[in-house]
Amino acid sequence: MTYKQVVDYLKQQATAVGAGSFWHGKETAKDINYDAAFPQVYLFLVPSTIRDGRVISKVRMCFFGNDEQGSSSDEALLIQDAMDVLTQQFVAALDEDGQGALGDVDRGPVTRSGSTIGTGFFLSFTFSTPALC
Repeated sequence: MTYKQVVDYLKQQATAVGAGSFWHGKETAKDINYDAAFPQVYLFLVPSTIRDGRVISKVRMCFFGNDEQGSSSDEALLIQDAMDVLTQQFVAALDEDGQGALGDVDRGPVTRSGSTIGTGFFLSFTFSTPALC
């Protein structure tokens, strides 16, 4: 897969499991867009290596639920729990689809603060596909 194909594939899978909106590349540096549908999935730039005829991409994503200034820790926990479930469904969808080999999956709760609040789950993994050449 090319870089664009990987981004498009991850967007397709995230949308299929329930992401309301998907952001990647430069869009991940912006504030959370409260006018866009939640849950929101952010795909950061994806570095990769080529080894033994395979492109091994190092994927980092955040799955954010709708949080607001002044919400309680209990409310944030419920959002993190929902994003935990969504990341598990996303990983299962990638694994079942078989378009690439999934490996080294790490996840954890995340909170983003500042002018906008983001509460959810961070996900990182490797995604290996055949090289074009």
